[in-house]
Amino acid sequence: MKKLLHFLTAAAIAVAPAAVAQNLSVEGVEGEFKTFQDAFNAIETEGTINVLQDFTATPAKKADGTSNENAALLVGAKKITVNGNGHTIDFATFYVFNLMDAAGSLNVNNLTLNYTKGEPASTRGAINVGRGSINLTNVTISNLNVASSSSVISLNNSNSNIPSASLNGVKMVNCTTTSNAEVLLANNNLTIDGDCAFSLYVTNANTLFT
Repeated sequence: MKKLLHFLTAAAIAVAPAAVAQNLSVEGVEGEFKTFQDAFNAIETEGTINVLQDFTATPAKKADGTSNENAALLVGAKKITVNGNGHTIDFATFYVFNLMDAAGSLNVNNLTLNYTKGEPASTRGAINVGRGSINLTNVTISNLNVASSSSVISLNNSNSNIPSASLNGVKMVNCTTTSNAEVLLANNNLTIDGDCAFSLYVTNANTLFT
């Protein structure tokens, strides 16, 4: 009888599903979050997302549940901070972060974004700012080959929306692009600080650059 119980217990352990590790947490909000967009959806207007481990970012979801290939995180009108805590986010989306709302802002610190498709080139970069403000601190982008007019980081707001952008300790490692530079600056007020390593192309004479 003891042998039978031991066998049944061992069998139950063998078929038990593995626990799904939590990728992200949201400060002040209960729950486990696997994707950036899930964490973002749990924030009302302003909040902080903490990266808990290395993981692969997947495209955000549309309202009907299908993938939205524009980014892993569509920032919208919220004010979001992402604490990377030294982790690496693998991605193969068009963008990891996409800002398209003038009221939105994104602060990202201590994070590596690593493109995983290897030789095949992406048609987009890693970060796109069409509208809104962004602050990147100690962010590294690696292995991204951009085969289009896009840059690795595009700071290209409309003329009616010229917010601030800050790149502090931002580095490109093994990145290439067929556009003019790894970072495109147009219609933004940009501050560069710290130990940075990237090429920069400025397209608008009205842009303020520090």
